[in-house]
Amino acid sequence: MTDTIQVGDRVEIRLDAKFGEMEGWHNGTVFRIEPYSEHRSFYWVKLDDDARAALRVGEISIFNPKNIRKTVSSQSFGAGFCLPNAKAQRRKEN
Repeated sequence: MTDTIQVGDRVEIRLDAKFGEMEGWHNGTVFRIEPYSEHRSFYWVKLDDDARAALRVGEISIFNPKNIRKTVSSQSFGAGFCLPNAKAQRRKEN
């Protein structure tokens, strides 16, 4: 997590192998941040519709910073820019 995450940011959250079939990255929007200590916070994320359907939950809190990252928006790069295949990128990072 290199960029500071703020309320309203689009993010991806990661569920690890203990979540079974739900393992992987899921999209959502940060709607609340609860400080825990000087260096850590709970990030409350409202999940997107597809993630809500798959996980059967609408909101989730993320504490471990390695399990949350900002989503790169193609709007940031201007018209005509195409992002690489997200699944292939995620496999490289894991």
